[in-house]
Amino acid sequence: SDTALRLWAASCTRPECGPGDGEQRVEAVSRALDAARDPGARVPAALLSDVIRSALTDLSGASAAEASDGDEILGEIAGTDPDAGAPGPLVRARAEALRSSSLPYVAECSDLPRRVPVNRVPELATEWADDAPFGEILAAQLSACSTWPVPERTPVELPGSVPVLLMGGIADPVAGAAALEPTAGMLTGAGAGDIRILTWGAPGSWVVLHSACARSTLSGFLADPTTVDRSVACPS
Repeated sequence: SDTALRLWAASCTRPECGPGDGEQRVEAVSRALDAARDPGARVPAALLSDVIRSALTDLSGASAAEASDGDEILGEIAGTDPDAGAPGPLVRARAEALRSSSLPYVAECSDLPRRVPVNRVPELATEWADDAPFGEILAAQLSACSTWPVPERTPVELPGSVPVLLMGGIADPVAGAAALEPTAGMLTGAGAGDIRILTWGAPGSWVVLHSACARSTLSGFLADPTTVDRSVACPS
């Protein structure tokens, strides 16, 4: 998430991405999170962190025709004075959507192979405090998963003849850093013998939505997988 934020802030030149240079945008987001720690904040820090990280999944990339919702939400935060009070309308709307959703638990807690002991959370918050702006907040949120059940691992076997196309951005706040190669290894271990990897040179998660290169590659793969190289690099 931190890498995605910094890459977005440095690379987005659209007016929707807010004022200032890359460092100024990152500092603005960090200030907004600090201000949200106030007990009277309309959008508390943990929820604002979720808003920001969800926006970071939906970044349009430099080659897309228009700004994405994620660009606009982050740009609103970057252009809002946190001392002025209430966050902007885009942030409030995304916060309300996340507040009423169980998706953070389903998407994040279910992916943890084991639970972090509650007494370990304060220690992690201290250790991650220097990993601004998300470290300390994410450490505190680990306790929310303490009662969420850990699903049993389900063995998966794939026919070796079934082709697989993996796609991911260079900084994905959902899948994490360098997720493609380990996933390919897991699929190979499950029996897949025909795997191709597409790397999108931009932060975010919604590769097909925001990359014309990825869409073209996917169309070619569905028509004839053998026409797609084993390793494909799509620009931002």
